[in-house]
Amino acid sequence: MIKKDIIDKVDIQIESVHELFKKSSLNTDPQNFECISSYPSFSETNNYSGDANFFNQASDTIGLYVHIPFCKRSCDYCYYVKTDSLDNDVVVKYINALKKEINYISERLKYAKIKYIYIGGGTPTAIEKSFLADVINTIFSKFNISNDVEFTCEGCPVTLTDDMLVFLKILGVNRVSTGIQSFDDNVLQAMKREDTKHHIEKLLENLNTHFENKFNIDMIFGHHGSNQSILINDLEKIKYYNLPSVSYYQIWLYQSTPAKLKSAHITFQELLRQRMIIDEYLKQLNYKNTVTDLYIKNDEANFKFLKHKWTNNDHIGLGVGAHGYVSGHIYQNIGVAYQEAIQSINNYIDIVNRANHAVNMLHVLSDDEIEERKVFLGLKLNEYFEYPIKNEIKSIESLCKEKLILKDKNLIKLSYEGFLMLNMILKFLRGDKK
Repeated sequence: MIKKDIIDKVDIQIESVHELFKKSSLNTDPQNFECISSYPSFSETNNYSGDANFFNQASDTIGLYVHIPFCKRSCDYCYYVKTDSLDNDVVVKYINALKKEINYISERLKYAKIKYIYIGGGTPTAIEKSFLADVINTIFSKFNISNDVEFTCEGCPVTLTDDMLVFLKILGVNRVSTGIQSFDDNVLQAMKREDTKHHIEKLLENLNTHFENKFNIDMIFGHHGSNQSILINDLEKIKYYNLPSVSYYQIWLYQSTPAKLKSAHITFQELLRQRMIIDEYLKQLNYKNTVTDLYIKNDEANFKFLKHKWTNNDHIGLGVGAHGYVSGHIYQNIGVAYQEAIQSINNYIDIVNRANHAVNMLHVLSDDEIEERKVFLGLKLNEYFEYPIKNEIKSIESLCKEKLILKDKNLIKLSYEGFLMLNMILKFLRGDKK
């Protein structure tokens, strides 16, 4: 079982960490657990109905995200545009629209090389193999794909059968990411997951066979169905399977999160405590925390696309609700998360059939905003990076004084306490950027 010294160490530290938060400049509600991932906020984007020629400005090396919004079962905590309807007519229309969008955008990226591909959702492996193959083959036929591309596909344990893993390898996928969330059947049931412990254990055996060190599991902490005992058991399972890569996410709550899930949420202090136990335990197992919630055993298991994004490099998002960044432009495709997923999918199909692309929100960043964005995203890296702004950001300076951000000449990074409060720091910086 988990070493008692880890629990004792966390119990000693937690009060001082919580006190630091209360005395800090982080004037944000700690019970608001919305994930902050963009700078500027998408609320600052404007309606867009142009021809998307800004894609012509993309850099030479880019990442590509493709969204497949279909699932076998819809999880109540998931924020992304998704539906558990696998109506064949809707899937066919969506895949055809997605291929049309790929064709149109690829024409504007003739000189760019795709270094990273990530097919996510939703559950891409929930649709028929022929549909998934159609999308992947279209990507490879239309885009200029790097010979050493990192190609990740998401899937859940129920859909990532041995046959599916073999199929993905044939299609060129060289990295798999799967949402396990917990090894406890009661927690999985509370999350409305279709997977069981049996599915998970079988999948991990098959992943080791087919993808060796090139797969990642997603875990969630903070769900109301979990507790410290279950968390410890999950960590022990990670140790037992000697997994190459683990992403450990805090459960996120949004305005549109079901009220039942919000009301049952655990306290902010308990979330801090669980995060500290996870971090301490995984580091004792020689996992390295490289980017935000990602822990890897070796460099081969690293998720390079994520670092590409958080170092402010161009990445393209295709599909309903997808978003991206292209040389000073942040954009979002049509699609409303959580609510009216089928309506969002139909709206996406309609707009692509009319305009060949789905961009409906756009913001062109100023030079200052681009520099601020580099700082905002750079804090997601667990390493020092250059603080590029000539005129210091007042918020950054105050957080340095409070020891939530460490500064070494012109380099900054999060302190350990800052890492624990990253999302609140990002929310604070995004609201007080001047």
